[in-house]
Amino acid sequence: EATDQATGEPMTVLVGNTWNKPSGKDLDKLRHQALAIGLFQKVKNPYLANRYLRFLAPFDLVTIPGKPLVQKATSRNEVGWVINLLFLLPPTHVDMEKFVEKLYELQTEDRPLADAARLYLTVQAVRLVAHLQDEGVVHGKILPDSFCLKREGGLYLRDFASLVRPGTKVVAPNFNQWSPPEARAAAERRFGPRTTTMTYAFDAWTLGTAIFFIWCYGAPDTKSGYEYSVEFFFSRCRRAPENVKLLVYKLINPSVEARLLALQAMETPEYREMEEQLSA
Repeated sequence: EATDQATGEPMTVLVGNTWNKPSGKDLDKLRHQALAIGLFQKVKNPYLANRYLRFLAPFDLVTIPGKPLVQKATSRNEVGWVINLLFLLPPTHVDMEKFVEKLYELQTEDRPLADAARLYLTVQAVRLVAHLQDEGVVHGKILPDSFCLKREGGLYLRDFASLVRPGTKVVAPNFNQWSPPEARAAAERRFGPRTTTMTYAFDAWTLGTAIFFIWCYGAPDTKSGYEYSVEFFFSRCRRAPENVKLLVYKLINPSVEARLLALQAMETPEYREMEEQLSA
C-alpha cells in the first residue's frame, strides 16, 4: 500500500506481472489500462470516475527509478516476471467472487440476509454496466471477479485493460460459458479472422452471467444445443426470485440484436421491483 501525498488517503499499488517473459503487447495492455478512462465520453478523470461511477480505474501509472522495465523474479519457488509499471488505485476490501462464496457458507436461518445482499449486488452490477454504456464504451471482460466491494459496502467495477469503443474488432478472450456466443463462435472459427465486433450487447451478456453467479454460484449452462428458457437455466438454482430469473434470461439472449442492454435493463419492471424491494 501507499499514501496519496496530496490527500493523505491510502492507495493500493498493483505491480504488473506475468508467468512468461512479457511481450510488447503485454506492456501495451498495461499502459492501455492506465489510460483507458480517456475513452469515456463524459467523465475522463479517474478520481471522478471512482467517486461518481464507482469505476476502479488507476489514478496513476508509475515506475521505480533505476529498476529495469522487466525483471525475472521468484516467489514461493515459482519463477515469473515483474514489470516495472505500477498502478495506483483506491483500496478495496473484498472481491465480489469471494464475497458471494461467503454468502453460500451462511447458515439456513441467515438466508434472508444473504438474499438481500445478493439483491443489492444485482442492482449495483446492472447500474455499473449501464454507466459503461452511458459513457460509450465496452468493458469486454466482465467476470465475477471484475467486481469488488469497498469496506463501506459499495460495489465497484475494475479491470479496464480490454476497454474499447463499440464497433471495435478484437480477438476477445474465450472464457467458455462466461463469454457470449458471438465471442465463442469467433474463437472456434477455422478460417478467417477470429475477431469479434465489440458491442454493448457483449457486456450485457457477461453482466447476465455475473448476476447468475451471484445467485447460483456458477455460470449458466450455455453449451451448444442448450435450451434458451428460464426453466432450463434455473433448473438447478431455485433460490433466485422470478424478477432475477427474467432479467438474466433477457440479458443472455443468444441473439445480439434481441439481447437486453444494461441501460434498458434499468427501465424493466424486474429491475424496478428489485429497487423497491431494497428500499422497503
